[in-house]
Amino acid sequence: MKQFSRLESFPSGLPSPFVTIGNFDGVHLGHQMILKRVTKEALAARGCSVVISFSPHPLQIVLPDTAPPLIMTTSQKLAALSQHDIDYVLIIPFDEEVSRWSPRHFVERILVHCVAARKVFVGSDFVFGYQQRGNLETLQFLGKEFNLEVEGIPQYTWRQTRVSSSLIRGYVREGNVAEANRLLGRYFTLEGGVIHGAGRGQKVTVPTLNLAPQNELIPKTGVYITQTSFQDATYPSVTNVGTRPTFDESTLSIESHLIDLAEIEAPSQISISFFHRLRDEKKFSSPIELKNQIGRDVRAARKFFTRLKRFTGATVSPRRT
Repeated sequence: MKQFSRLESFPSGLPSPFVTIGNFDGVHLGHQMILKRVTKEALAARGCSVVISFSPHPLQIVLPDTAPPLIMTTSQKLAALSQHDIDYVLIIPFDEEVSRWSPRHFVERILVHCVAARKVFVGSDFVFGYQQRGNLETLQFLGKEFNLEVEGIPQYTWRQTRVSSSLIRGYVREGNVAEANRLLGRYFTLEGGVIHGAGRGQKVTVPTLNLAPQNELIPKTGVYITQTSFQDATYPSVTNVGTRPTFDESTLSIESHLIDLAEIEAPSQISISFFHRLRDEKKFSSPIELKNQIGRDVRAARKFFTRLKRFTGATVSPRRT
Protein backbone atom coordinates (compact mmCIF):
# COMPACT_ATOMS: atom_id res chain seq x y z
CA MET A 1 0.00 0.00 0.00
CA LYS A 2 1.44 3.35 -1.06
CA GLN A 3 0.63 6.43 1.02
CA PHE A 4 0.48 10.07 -0.05
CA SER A 5 -0.17 13.21 2.01
CA ARG A 6 0.10 15.83 -0.74
CA LEU A 7 -2.17 16.19 -3.75
CA GLU A 8 0.80 17.15 -5.91
CA SER A 9 2.60 13.90 -5.12
CA PHE A 10 -0.28 11.56 -5.97
CA PRO A 11 0.66 9.62 -9.11
CA SER A 12 -1.13 10.31 -12.37
CA GLY A 13 -2.12 7.78 -14.98
CA LEU A 14 -3.18 5.02 -12.59
CA PRO A 15 -5.16 2.19 -14.21
CA SER A 16 -8.91 2.55 -13.55
CA PRO A 17 -8.92 3.90 -9.97
CA PHE A 18 -11.79 2.59 -7.85
CA VAL A 19 -12.14 5.03 -4.96
CA THR A 20 -13.75 5.36 -1.56
CA ILE A 21 -13.81 8.50 0.59
CA GLY A 22 -14.22 8.93 4.34
CA ASN A 23 -12.60 9.48 7.71
CA PHE A 24 -12.41 5.70 8.37
CA ASP A 25 -11.85 6.25 12.08
CA GLY A 26 -11.66 2.77 13.59
CA VAL A 27 -11.74 1.00 10.19
CA HIS A 28 -14.72 -0.88 11.64
CA LEU A 29 -16.90 -3.59 10.11
CA GLY A 30 -18.87 -1.06 8.07
CA HIS A 31 -15.70 0.45 6.65
CA GLN A 32 -14.34 -3.02 5.95
CA MET A 33 -17.43 -3.89 3.91
CA ILE A 34 -16.81 -0.86 1.66
CA LEU A 35 -13.08 -1.62 1.38
CA LYS A 36 -13.83 -5.20 0.30
CA ARG A 37 -16.21 -3.92 -2.36
CA VAL A 38 -13.66 -1.45 -3.70
CA THR A 39 -10.82 -3.96 -3.87
CA LYS A 40 -13.04 -6.65 -5.40
CA GLU A 41 -14.25 -4.43 -8.24
CA ALA A 42 -10.79 -2.97 -8.81
CA LEU A 43 -9.34 -6.45 -9.13
CA ALA A 44 -12.10 -7.58 -11.50
CA ALA A 45 -11.51 -4.55 -13.73
CA ARG A 46 -7.71 -4.82 -13.51
CA GLY A 47 -7.73 -1.41 -11.92
CA CYS A 48 -6.42 -0.12 -8.61
CA SER A 49 -8.05 0.66 -5.26
CA VAL A 50 -7.74 4.10 -3.67
CA VAL A 51 -8.77 5.34 -0.23
CA ILE A 52 -9.15 9.10 0.27
CA SER A 53 -9.16 10.28 3.86
CA PHE A 54 -8.39 13.43 5.86
CA SER A 55 -6.06 14.63 8.60
CA PRO A 56 -7.00 16.13 10.93
CA HIS A 57 -10.64 15.11 11.24
CA PRO A 58 -12.67 17.83 9.45
CA LEU A 59 -14.66 18.64 12.59
CA GLN A 60 -11.41 19.60 14.35
CA ILE A 61 -11.20 22.50 11.89
CA VAL A 62 -14.86 23.31 11.28
CA LEU A 63 -16.37 22.74 14.75
CA PRO A 64 -13.48 22.01 17.13
CA ASP A 65 -15.70 22.08 20.23
CA THR A 66 -17.75 19.17 18.87
CA ALA A 67 -14.91 17.16 17.29
CA PRO A 68 -14.95 13.56 18.57
CA PRO A 69 -11.88 11.93 20.14
CA LEU A 70 -10.49 9.65 17.46
CA ILE A 71 -10.53 5.89 17.94
CA MET A 72 -7.23 5.47 16.11
CA THR A 73 -4.01 7.34 15.57
CA THR A 74 -3.14 8.02 11.95
CA SER A 75 -0.48 5.28 12.04
CA GLN A 76 -3.03 2.79 13.40
CA LYS A 77 -5.52 3.73 10.69
CA LEU A 78 -2.95 3.30 7.94
CA ALA A 79 -1.89 -0.06 9.39
CA ALA A 80 -5.51 -1.22 9.46
CA LEU A 81 -6.13 -0.07 5.87
CA SER A 82 -3.04 -1.94 4.73
CA GLN A 83 -4.68 -5.18 5.90
CA HIS A 84 -7.38 -4.84 3.22
CA ASP A 85 -5.31 -4.96 0.02
CA ILE A 86 -5.68 -1.25 -0.70
CA ASP A 87 -3.25 -0.05 -3.35
CA TYR A 88 -3.13 3.69 -2.61
CA VAL A 89 -4.09 5.95 0.28
CA LEU A 90 -4.34 9.72 -0.12
CA ILE A 91 -4.54 11.62 3.18
CA ILE A 92 -5.75 15.12 2.37
CA PRO A 93 -4.41 17.76 4.80
CA PHE A 94 -7.68 19.29 5.97
CA ASP A 95 -7.48 23.01 6.77
CA GLU A 96 -9.69 26.09 6.58
CA GLU A 97 -9.11 26.43 2.85
CA VAL A 98 -10.21 22.86 2.14
CA SER A 99 -13.20 23.33 4.48
CA ARG A 100 -14.48 26.07 2.14
CA TRP A 101 -14.38 23.93 -0.99
CA SER A 102 -17.79 23.47 -2.57
CA PRO A 103 -18.93 19.92 -3.39
CA ARG A 104 -18.30 20.65 -7.07
CA HIS A 105 -14.79 21.92 -6.40
CA PHE A 106 -13.98 18.84 -4.31
CA VAL A 107 -15.17 16.46 -7.03
CA GLU A 108 -13.38 18.33 -9.81
CA ARG A 109 -10.13 18.93 -7.88
CA ILE A 110 -9.76 15.56 -6.15
CA LEU A 111 -11.78 12.90 -7.95
CA VAL A 112 -11.43 14.15 -11.53
CA HIS A 113 -8.07 15.92 -11.79
CA CYS A 114 -6.00 14.42 -8.95
CA VAL A 115 -7.12 10.78 -8.81
CA ALA A 116 -8.95 10.43 -12.15
CA ALA A 117 -11.42 8.08 -10.50
CA ARG A 118 -13.35 5.57 -12.58
CA LYS A 119 -15.85 4.70 -9.85
CA VAL A 120 -16.50 5.99 -6.34
CA PHE A 121 -18.03 4.09 -3.42
CA VAL A 122 -19.31 5.93 -0.35
CA GLY A 123 -21.59 5.16 2.54
CA SER A 124 -25.25 6.10 2.20
CA ASP A 125 -24.80 8.80 4.88
CA PHE A 126 -21.76 10.39 3.19
CA VAL A 127 -21.53 14.20 3.33
CA PHE A 128 -18.84 16.49 1.95
CA GLY A 129 -17.99 20.03 0.86
CA TYR A 130 -18.54 23.42 2.48
CA GLN A 131 -20.89 23.14 5.48
CA GLN A 132 -21.52 19.52 4.44
CA ARG A 133 -23.76 20.72 1.63
CA GLY A 134 -22.95 17.70 -0.49
CA ASN A 135 -24.32 14.19 0.06
CA LEU A 136 -24.65 10.95 -1.89
CA GLU A 137 -27.23 12.44 -4.26
CA THR A 138 -24.98 15.45 -4.88
CA LEU A 139 -22.06 13.17 -5.67
CA GLN A 140 -24.18 11.10 -8.04
CA PHE A 141 -25.43 14.26 -9.81
CA LEU A 142 -21.87 15.58 -10.23
CA GLY A 143 -20.72 12.13 -11.28
CA LYS A 144 -23.02 12.25 -14.30
CA GLU A 145 -21.54 15.61 -15.30
CA PHE A 146 -17.96 14.39 -15.00
CA ASN A 147 -18.58 10.87 -16.36
CA LEU A 148 -17.88 9.37 -12.94
CA GLU A 149 -19.78 6.34 -11.68
CA VAL A 150 -20.93 6.63 -8.06
CA GLU A 151 -22.39 3.91 -5.84
CA GLY A 152 -23.82 4.33 -2.36
CA ILE A 153 -23.24 1.47 0.10
CA PRO A 154 -25.99 0.86 2.72
CA GLN A 155 -24.89 1.26 6.31
CA TYR A 156 -23.63 -1.98 7.82
CA THR A 157 -25.64 -3.50 10.67
CA TRP A 158 -24.54 -5.92 13.37
CA ARG A 159 -27.35 -7.72 15.18
CA GLN A 160 -29.79 -5.05 14.00
CA THR A 161 -27.49 -2.25 15.18
CA ARG A 162 -26.13 0.28 12.69
CA VAL A 163 -22.34 0.24 13.04
CA SER A 164 -20.67 3.64 13.27
CA SER A 165 -17.55 5.22 14.69
CA SER A 166 -19.66 7.27 17.10
CA LEU A 167 -21.34 4.13 18.46
CA ILE A 168 -17.95 2.51 19.03
CA ARG A 169 -16.69 5.63 20.81
CA GLY A 170 -19.68 5.42 23.11
CA TYR A 171 -18.94 1.81 24.00
CA VAL A 172 -15.30 2.62 24.77
CA ARG A 173 -16.26 5.59 26.95
CA GLU A 174 -18.64 3.31 28.86
CA GLY A 175 -15.89 0.73 29.34
CA ASN A 176 -17.71 -1.79 27.15
CA VAL A 177 -14.60 -2.64 25.18
CA ALA A 178 -15.85 -6.14 24.37
CA GLU A 179 -18.77 -4.71 22.36
CA ALA A 180 -16.50 -2.10 20.76
CA ASN A 181 -14.18 -4.92 19.67
CA ARG A 182 -17.05 -6.78 17.99
CA LEU A 183 -17.90 -3.73 15.88
CA LEU A 184 -14.26 -2.93 15.13
CA GLY A 185 -13.47 -6.48 14.07
CA ARG A 186 -10.28 -6.17 16.14
CA TYR A 187 -9.24 -5.20 19.66
CA PHE A 188 -9.41 -1.55 20.68
CA THR A 189 -5.77 -0.58 21.21
CA LEU A 190 -3.86 2.29 22.78
CA GLU A 191 -0.26 2.97 21.81
CA GLY A 192 2.44 5.35 22.91
CA GLY A 193 5.57 5.83 24.95
CA VAL A 194 6.43 4.37 28.33
CA ILE A 195 6.83 6.88 31.14
CA HIS A 196 8.29 6.48 34.62
CA GLY A 197 5.80 6.21 37.47
CA ALA A 198 6.28 6.71 41.20
CA GLY A 199 8.05 3.35 41.53
CA ARG A 200 5.51 1.90 43.97
CA GLY A 201 4.93 -1.18 41.80
CA GLN A 202 8.39 -2.56 42.43
CA LYS A 203 8.16 -1.86 46.16
CA VAL A 204 4.62 -2.30 47.45
CA THR A 205 2.20 -3.60 44.77
CA VAL A 206 3.14 -5.10 41.38
CA PRO A 207 5.44 -3.82 38.62
CA THR A 208 3.74 -2.02 35.73
CA LEU A 209 4.49 -0.31 32.44
CA ASN A 210 2.97 3.17 32.39
CA LEU A 211 1.64 4.32 29.02
CA ALA A 212 1.53 7.87 27.70
CA PRO A 213 -1.11 7.29 25.01
CA GLN A 214 -1.00 8.91 21.60
CA ASN A 215 -4.68 8.07 21.14
CA GLU A 216 -7.39 10.60 21.85
CA LEU A 217 -10.07 8.13 22.96
CA ILE A 218 -9.46 6.54 26.39
CA PRO A 219 -11.65 3.84 27.97
CA LYS A 220 -13.66 4.50 31.10
CA THR A 221 -11.63 4.27 34.29
CA GLY A 222 -11.39 0.76 35.66
CA VAL A 223 -9.41 -2.47 35.49
CA TYR A 224 -9.24 -4.39 32.21
CA ILE A 225 -7.98 -7.68 30.85
CA THR A 226 -5.53 -6.71 28.13
CA GLN A 227 -2.58 -7.77 26.07
CA THR A 228 0.53 -5.60 25.99
CA SER A 229 2.86 -5.64 23.00
CA PHE A 230 6.36 -4.31 22.43
CA GLN A 231 9.55 -5.31 20.62
CA ASP A 232 7.63 -7.82 18.44
CA ALA A 233 6.31 -9.73 21.46
CA THR A 234 2.84 -9.90 23.05
CA TYR A 235 2.10 -10.56 26.73
CA PRO A 236 -1.15 -11.17 28.66
CA SER A 237 -1.72 -8.32 31.08
CA VAL A 238 -4.05 -6.54 33.46
CA THR A 239 -4.36 -2.79 32.94
CA ASN A 240 -5.65 -0.08 35.25
CA VAL A 241 -7.03 3.11 33.74
CA GLY A 242 -7.54 5.60 36.53
CA THR A 243 -6.20 8.01 39.10
CA ARG A 244 -4.72 5.65 41.75
CA PRO A 245 -7.12 6.70 44.54
CA THR A 246 -5.42 4.40 47.08
CA PHE A 247 -2.46 6.80 46.93
CA ASP A 248 -4.66 9.95 46.85
CA GLU A 249 -3.62 10.91 43.32
CA SER A 250 -5.78 12.65 40.74
CA THR A 251 -3.85 12.46 37.44
CA LEU A 252 -5.13 9.86 34.99
CA SER A 253 -2.69 7.02 34.37
CA ILE A 254 -2.70 3.83 32.31
CA GLU A 255 -0.68 1.09 34.02
CA SER A 256 -0.22 -2.37 32.56
CA HIS A 257 0.92 -5.32 34.70
CA LEU A 258 2.38 -8.15 32.63
CA ILE A 259 1.12 -11.48 33.97
CA ASP A 260 3.80 -14.00 34.96
CA LEU A 261 6.63 -11.68 33.96
CA ALA A 262 8.33 -10.46 37.12
CA GLU A 263 11.25 -8.52 35.67
CA ILE A 264 11.70 -6.79 32.35
CA GLU A 265 13.65 -3.87 31.00
CA ALA A 266 11.11 -1.19 30.25
CA PRO A 267 10.70 -0.62 26.49
CA SER A 268 10.34 2.86 25.01
CA GLN A 269 7.04 2.14 23.20
CA ILE A 270 4.15 -0.22 23.91
CA SER A 271 0.62 -0.91 22.72
CA ILE A 272 -2.21 -2.16 24.93
CA SER A 273 -5.18 -4.04 23.45
CA PHE A 274 -8.32 -4.16 25.61
CA PHE A 275 -10.32 -7.40 25.87
CA HIS A 276 -12.72 -7.10 28.80
CA ARG A 277 -13.48 -4.75 31.70
CA LEU A 278 -13.13 -6.48 35.08
CA ARG A 279 -14.21 -3.86 37.60
CA ASP A 280 -14.34 -0.23 38.67
CA GLU A 281 -11.29 1.43 40.10
CA LYS A 282 -11.65 1.88 43.85
CA LYS A 283 -9.78 3.18 46.87
CA PHE A 284 -8.31 0.49 49.11
CA SER A 285 -7.43 0.87 52.78
CA SER A 286 -3.78 -0.03 52.19
CA PRO A 287 -1.30 -0.95 49.44
CA ILE A 288 -1.40 -4.56 50.70
CA GLU A 289 -5.17 -4.72 50.16
CA LEU A 290 -4.66 -3.29 46.67
CA LYS A 291 -1.97 -5.89 45.94
CA ASN A 292 -4.30 -8.68 47.03
CA GLN A 293 -7.02 -7.36 44.71
CA ILE A 294 -4.55 -7.22 41.83
CA GLY A 295 -3.82 -10.89 42.53
CA ARG A 296 -7.52 -11.68 42.15
CA ASP A 297 -7.61 -9.62 38.92
CA VAL A 298 -4.67 -11.62 37.56
CA ARG A 299 -6.40 -14.91 38.36
CA ALA A 300 -9.53 -13.71 36.56
CA ALA A 301 -7.40 -12.74 33.56
CA ARG A 302 -5.74 -16.16 33.47
CA LYS A 303 -9.16 -17.83 33.40
CA PHE A 304 -10.24 -15.49 30.61
CA PHE A 305 -7.23 -16.35 28.45
CA THR A 306 -7.71 -20.07 29.12
CA ARG A 307 -11.30 -19.83 27.88
CA LEU A 308 -10.20 -17.72 24.92
CA LYS A 309 -7.71 -20.40 23.88
CA ARG A 310 -10.26 -23.18 24.38
CA PHE A 311 -12.97 -21.59 22.24
CA THR A 312 -10.92 -19.79 19.58
CA GLY A 313 -7.49 -21.37 19.66
CA ALA A 314 -5.99 -17.92 20.23
CA THR A 315 -3.15 -17.57 22.65
CA VAL A 316 -1.61 -14.53 24.26
CA SER A 317 1.09 -16.40 26.09
CA PRO A 318 4.28 -14.65 25.70
CA ARG A 319 4.80 -15.08 21.99
CA ARG A 320 6.21 -13.37 18.96
CA THR A 321 3.72 -11.47 16.81
